[in-house]
Amino acid sequence: MADKHEPGSPDKADDIYRKVSVRMWGDSKFNSLTQFAQFLWVYLLTGPHTSSIPGIFELGLMTIAERLNWHAEDAKRYFDELVARGMVMFEPSTRLVFIPNALKHNMPANESVVMGWRKHWQLLPEGQLRLDAARSIRERLRGKKDSLDRAFMEAIGCDAAVLQRECGAEHGAEHGAGHGVGHSAGHGVGHGVEHSDAHRAAHQEQEAATEAATEAATATDSRAAANESSPANASRKPARKRAAPAELVSVDVLVADGVQAQHAEDWLRIRKEKKLPLTRTAWDEVKAEGLKGGLAVADVVKRCAGEGWAGFKAKWLHEPPVRQRGYLVPRGAAARETREQRLASARAALDAMNKQRPVRQPIADPAIDPNTIDMPPAGPPALEDSDAR
Repeated sequence: MADKHEPGSPDKADDIYRKVSVRMWGDSKFNSLTQFAQFLWVYLLTGPHTSSIPGIFELGLMTIAERLNWHAEDAKRYFDELVARGMVMFEPSTRLVFIPNALKHNMPANESVVMGWRKHWQLLPEGQLRLDAARSIRERLRGKKDSLDRAFMEAIGCDAAVLQRECGAEHGAEHGAGHGVGHSAGHGVGHGVEHSDAHRAAHQEQEAATEAATEAATATDSRAAANESSPANASRKPARKRAAPAELVSVDVLVADGVQAQHAEDWLRIRKEKKLPLTRTAWDEVKAEGLKGGLAVADVVKRCAGEGWAGFKAKWLHEPPVRQRGYLVPRGAAARETREQRLASARAALDAMNKQRPVRQPIADPAIDPNTIDMPPAGPPALEDSDAR
């Protein structure tokens, strides 16, 4: 089911959509379901358990009951309605769910999308339903485009070898049943000569192609040797080799260490947003801090993903970190003060400053009326006697 992000949204990682056909409301199987079974069907198509692979995911009945706030018996009854009508396939031993028609309405756009299924496919629990789902998906992709089928076989890894062996066995059985007697009776002598001629021609073409490739490689080596021996290249300094980039820890490595896949993806997304790639050294330090704090690796990653931490320190369990300038740092003594304590400290400082400041008392003169303002008389100022003489 393709993910679409609404342009201009503040956080595109939170905007995930699933495609559902409106023809669902006119489908006879859907209309034959009870109201709660219809709601469960929409939840299976669009819920948070879905991945980039349309219609296959790991989901147990108890999880459905917990997320939808149903009783376990009710969740099983509504789920059995979907299974009975062939809308859903379920394997209780692995809790794997497969919706056969999901890919019909969510066909991948190109081969790159199919290759992106590799990570999610490897995380699916192994079992018979996983192989059955691979056969169904391959048939639909092959009917759409052969290149999609080849990309899917490359993405599913070891399951592709099982499907190829099954296809080879089926082709051999059909070829032997329908072609055995006629091939041995009427195809023996004539086909022997034709097969040998065709094999000889194919062998000659292969030898010619090998010789052409060898000549091209020899010519390339000669040109390279001539360029190296030229005066211009003799004075040129050898190119400095760049150091290989550090190997980063992926979701598969975290899952192998016991971390849940969803927690691993969330934590790596947090580190990516903060431009802190998870190297082997950083991962070893996080695991060491987890041992100091008495936490398992899975609990450490879960705590970091839930709190939005890019790293982890054991002392943070006793002194939770605070956010400063967008980053989480250990909480200090000043940060542990409550808002009321900080306000009380500010008031006390203001009171101390007011006590130290001298108080100016107004001058009391009964002869001066504060309600009247004396203005000097108009005209030139009067001269004193000394100035007149």
